[in-house]
Amino acid sequence: MKKLDEIAFDYLLCRQHVEEFRALLAAKKDLSEKNDIQPFFRARPQLAALFGMFNGRIAWADRIGWEVRAR
Repeated sequence: MKKLDEIAFDYLLCRQHVEEFRALLAAKKDLSEKNDIQPFFRARPQLAALFGMFNGRIAWADRIGWEVRAR
């Protein structure tokens, strides 16, 4: 089993990351998953945790798994 990285969700830092994501989307018309999206989210785990919490089965994110295979 792959090790998950622990995270303590920080609402204020996440808000900052959301604004940085908004700026990225506004700045570039075309984004590359490998060169733009993956590095952006890896550098902003708070934002990745927030998007994970959109899943109804996840009440609160306290761990992140990067590139985890689905079962």
